[in-house]
This record gives sequence, C-alpha cells and structure tokens, in this order.
Amino acid sequence: QYTRLAPWFVGYYTDTGLGFTDLPRRVWSPNATQAFMGFLLVKYGGIGILNAEWNTSFASFEELALKKPDPEGGSFAMTRDFALFARELVKRYVLVTSSIIREEDPNHLIFSNRFTSGPDLIEALPYLDLFASYDGVAIDLPIENVHSGITLSQRGQLELLYRLTSRPIIVSATTLAARDFGHYDKPDNLDHTFWNSVPEQNM
Repeated sequence: QYTRLAPWFVGYYTDTGLGFTDLPRRVWSPNATQAFMGFLLVKYGGIGILNAEWNTSFASFEELALKKPDPEGGSFAMTRDFALFARELVKRYVLVTSSIIREEDPNHLIFSNRFTSGPDLIEALPYLDLFASYDGVAIDLPIENVHSGITLSQRGQLELLYRLTSRPIIVSATTLAARDFGHYDKPDNLDHTFWNSVPEQNM
C-alpha cells in the first residue's frame, strides 16, 4: 500500500540474483518433479512410448521420478524434454510473478529479476525471450576501472538482452570495488574483482 501511493515509486523487480545454471537438472525438487511427470504424461501418454523415445527401460513414471536420471547423461530426446520443461518452469515463474504484482498494483512498472552481466547472463540465454512479458528487464553491470564506461562485452550483452526481449533495459546496479573497505583482507575473497578495483573509496 505504501509503494502504491508513493509519488517517487517507479516499479518492482521480481527478484535478485536468480540463477539459471544447470536449470534442467533442478526439475527433481519435490514440486517440480510432480509437474514434470505430468508434463511427460501429457506428451507421451504412457511410459512405454517414453522409453522408446528416451532409450530407457523405466517400469513406470513413479520409477522414473524415483531414479531421477541426469539429463546430461541421457539421449537427445531426454535432454530435449528436460530443457523444454525447464522453459516451462521459467514461463510459469514469469506468469506468476507478473500476475500477482499486477493484481496488487496495476499502476506501476514490473521489471524482471536483476540479471548479472557475464557468465550468469549467458546461462540464462535459453530463457531470455520469456521475460518479454515484463514491462522491462533489469541487469546489474559492475564497473571495471580499467575501462571508460562499459566494456564492449557488456555493451554486447545489453544488445543481446534487448534483441531477445524487445523490452526497455534498466541498469539496476553498478559497482566498483575499493581495496580499503576490507573485503579483500580475507584470502577467500580475493577473486577476479580485485584486479578491477581501485585503491580507496574516495578516489
């Protein structure tokens, strides 16, 4: 209610840091497994037809759900079906988040989850077109102090994001690490961002 009436409020992000790495392998969560079995039953009608297509020998859909095969080690048809169902999961996520927010607040914009430029965005490529249902897409762009402005790679990612969604893009966050704030004092935190950092925060 507070944001709906706030004159400064523009819109909502649906999520932050949503991961898409190996999404087809995540179908074996309890709720997704049940939906996946329904998806396969509608597609094949019976376990025998599925076995012929997948080159497997499951006695039933219950046995399939119990054994939880890895799609990466299966036939082309198995890998394809896992990938298709992963898209259904993302499509459902977009539908649920957009419809609930729109019902609660029909007068503000709805942006996608905040994608992160780089490898995380590449992992999301098979699903990016599904985010066209939102009013816009959001992406975090870390700044690299060795370049002026965004890098050519980041520009290419923005162009790709727009080409696949045809939606306006909002840069939802941008950061430049400084070495004097203590993060890099711990050896475990010495990652690739260190090489793009600046000596101190007041530069």
